[in-house]
Amino acid sequence: MKFNDILTKERLEYVRSARNFARKSAFSEAEEKIGESATTALKELYNSFDERIYIFLAELWDPEIGAFYYSKSARDTNLYLPDIESTVQVLRFLGNTGMIRPGEGKHMMRMPSDFREKIGFFAVKTRIDQTFSRPASRRAAKSFSSSASLRGRKGNTCSTGP
Repeated sequence: MKFNDILTKERLEYVRSARNFARKSAFSEAEEKIGESATTALKELYNSFDERIYIFLAELWDPEIGAFYYSKSARDTNLYLPDIESTVQVLRFLGNTGMIRPGEGKHMMRMPSDFREKIGFFAVKTRIDQTFSRPASRRAAKSFSSSASLRGRKGNTCSTGP
């Protein structure tokens, strides 16, 4: 499965709509507290963050390895492979932004089981192969294995979605 199979136009439209709704309310409240010019500056800053970030992340996914690259330049050279730290960072970002979240009806997107399994296999294989090159890798693997983003209410996996 490709990450782009998960990141559909419909899901991006939903994210855009939910984001705009939440921002409108928050900017209204902010304007009362900090004034119009500061709120306008915040709007400009926030407008630089939109669904393009998910497209960027999708481009870092390697479906054969089951992990994410650190950057496009790392992906585009044969010197680097996807790594556990980058994969955990992407999963945390997706969890923090609401793109993946365990629990019925409280999410914008759930990770499909084959996507989740590929990442899990990569994390376990990396740990077994002891390919951690630095302390940050070991911390990331430990964090990945206990990541709330990947656990559902009844076990160690979140349910799959549409």
